[in-house]
Parts: sequence; structure tokens; C-alpha cells
Amino acid sequence: MQPTDRQPGYLLKRAQNELRTAMERRMADVGLTMSRYAALAALDDHGALSNAALARKCFVTPQTMTRLVRDLDDHGLVTREPNPSSAREVLARIEPDGAAALAAGHAIAGEVQDRMLAGLDGDDRARLESLLDRVIVNLAADTARAPSAPPADATWSSIERPRFVIQEHAATARHFDVRLEVDGVLASWAVPKGPSTDPRKRRLAVHVGDHDLTHAEVEGPSGDRPGRGVIVWDTGHYRNLTTDDDGMEVDVATAIARGHVTVWLEGHKVRGGWALTRARLGGDHDNWLLVKVDDEHADAGRDPVSTQPESVRTGRTLDEVVADTTPGT
Repeated sequence: MQPTDRQPGYLLKRAQNELRTAMERRMADVGLTMSRYAALAALDDHGALSNAALARKCFVTPQTMTRLVRDLDDHGLVTREPNPSSAREVLARIEPDGAAALAAGHAIAGEVQDRMLAGLDGDDRARLESLLDRVIVNLAADTARAPSAPPADATWSSIERPRFVIQEHAATARHFDVRLEVDGVLASWAVPKGPSTDPRKRRLAVHVGDHDLTHAEVEGPSGDRPGRGVIVWDTGHYRNLTTDDDGMEVDVATAIARGHVTVWLEGHKVRGGWALTRARLGGDHDNWLLVKVDDEHADAGRDPVSTQPESVRTGRTLDEVVADTTPGT
């Protein structure tokens, strides 16, 4: 096997980091950050956009984009105006000063990329572009592929990409446990009503601390305790969407410690962006809110908790699992 520092994924990541560092240094000379530059470029390409639409174009969360648009407005680079088609939406539109800043950013981007590709002739550049296009197509196809449930005897320690699991749990009170694999443990929240795909609905999520990875594999009745049991309601991979105000990624462990984490879930029943934010409801430090990000997977008309109650592992519902522990059934 190749050494880690010669593997294609590592080299692509290193090239991305070097490019971003070089761009950030030069962009600072004209008062731009990478996030400002990306937002101005999207507005220039697509015209006036809502914060949610602009966030999708720039691959950040709507919350981050809201702060960014406010910052751009404060600096006179964009204006915000009501959307005539939707009274609830505000559109951002690039201003002449924003267009001038964008032009300066384009010039810098061209210079940095020319330096990055120094020594490559036209054929080399075309070949590199073709190879990168193929890489993107391959990864996009992998992302779009429907996730498959891990086999019952799968162990999480053998899975490289971070996973999530949502379990429905009949305990003292019924609830859902939302768990994210983070640094070898499962960061966990108890969500009484389960996840909602409606971005307008906020679900209480009580942070219950970390659990061992083996908890993700638990399904079945809880020993001989009547009325107790758990099912794997949904599972799959996830990726981190949490960024700071400059659009830089914040690792999941740090984000949880700070009280806000946004992830993209690739499950069977839930997909897209989801945000967990410490809300301190009732003064309790462990009370968070789980909210669906307003993206292409948001759907106010869906209610998977009610319409898809079965386990993605066995097809059984929690009621059927619990019945195995109830005398006389």
C-alpha cells in the first residue's frame, strides 16, 4: 500500500489546503475572505438569491450565510431586498462596489492558479482538468448512491467514513436517540419526538453524553424487562458541514463543545443537512435543539417518524420488538 502522503486523496487535500492558504493571503489584500469571494461570485453568476439558495451555492449552512450576507451588506458590497414572490424571504443582490471587489478577487485567483500550474503546458493542464472531472464524477456518484444498511454483525470499528445512527427506544418514556460517530465514540442526544423534516419545527434534543460504538448495533428487547426495547430506525454515513464565520471547517468534536454542529446525513429515511444547537432551555446546559436545514431534502409534508416506523435492519417496528418482552403476548 502507498504511504499515506502519496495517496491521491491526501495529495488532493494538501493541494486544496495550499491553494486556499495562498488565496486567503492574497484576498486579504483587497479586503476579501474566501467566503465573501464565493458569495459575491455566486450572486454575480446567478443574480439575486435568498440566503438559503446562496448557502447551497457556496456549500455552507444557511445560518453561516445569513451572517455572511449581513457582513457584505455592512460593507456596501450587497444590498438586501424583499422577495416579491415570497414575503418571508429576503434576496441579496450584488452592488457596484461588490462587483469591483469581485473583479479584484478574480484577478488574484487567476494569478494564484497560474502559479499553482507553473511548469504545465496546455496539454498537461487539459489532462489535469479531465482527471479532476473524473474524480468529481466518481465521488458524486458514490454520494448519490442509496445507502445500504450494514449487516447485523457489522462492527463500526471497520468503517472508515463517520456514521450516524438513529434508534427508537422504549424506556421509561419512548424517544429517539440520535448518535454521531466522533473520535471513536458516539456523541448522543435523546429526541423525544424524533427528527422532523420540516425546517420550521424545532425538536428538543437532550445531550446525554458519549456512548461506546457498540451502542450503534443494539436492536431488540431489553432483556427480561417488560415493555423495553430498541430498534435501529435509521443509519448511514454523515459529513461535517460546520464552519466558522470565515467559512473554515470546524471539526465535529470542537463544534459540539462550542454548542453548535451541522451535519449532512446520508440515511435511508433522513437525508440532507441537520443542525444541533445548545439552547439551554429551562436553564439546562444539556438541552439542545435539532432542526432540519432548509435544503432540497427539507419537506414539511413528510413525517417519517409516523410513516416509516420500521427498523432499517430487520423491518420490525418497536412495538413488535417490545411485544417480545410483554408477558402473555
